[in-house]
Amino acid sequence: TTHTITNDEVKGTTVSELSNIKYTLITIPSKGSIRNQGVDLSVGDEFDQNQIRRGFITYNNSQTSSFSDEFKVDLTSAMKGWLPNQTIHIKERTLTLEDNSLQGFRLWPNPTNNVFKIQFTNSDTNNVNIGLYDLQGRQILNTFKESKANIFTEEINIQNIASGIYLLTIQQGNKRITKKVMVSR
Repeated sequence: TTHTITNDEVKGTTVSELSNIKYTLITIPSKGSIRNQGVDLSVGDEFDQNQIRRGFITYNNSQTSSFSDEFKVDLTSAMKGWLPNQTIHIKERTLTLEDNSLQGFRLWPNPTNNVFKIQFTNSDTNNVNIGLYDLQGRQILNTFKESKANIFTEEINIQNIASGIYLLTIQQGNKRITKKVMVSR
């Protein structure tokens, strides 16, 4: 399970500063890992509020049932204010297929030659992670997009990609979908 940590879950703010909070990891979760853009973080590593807002910070685990976990951070503001030993709680439940899927997902045209579009009902304000992989699992494209409207629509340019079959993964928070994309030139 991959859970994208959201601003609402971890929001470090002060009266005068709304976005310049740095988090220093002082304990790691016991049942999973904290990642920044897919790279595991260790004690002493830092991330900031902007990285959380952009959907870069995730919690990953291999649990098959409901669980709870936690990690601790020290918060530092740009003005060197410090709040030590803050606990971040993570609670997840096992998702059903309906809970885990993006609603109203569309992909067109498919097959495509240069550009295709994706669209789905926007259920929350988490950023959208778009990844494209070849059949050997190599990442061809990875991008994060802001999600503001009720319907998320994005045009993806693939004009420099060779003909073949690719796997497109779209993730928004805990919702994810994977589709085949056929590129024909």
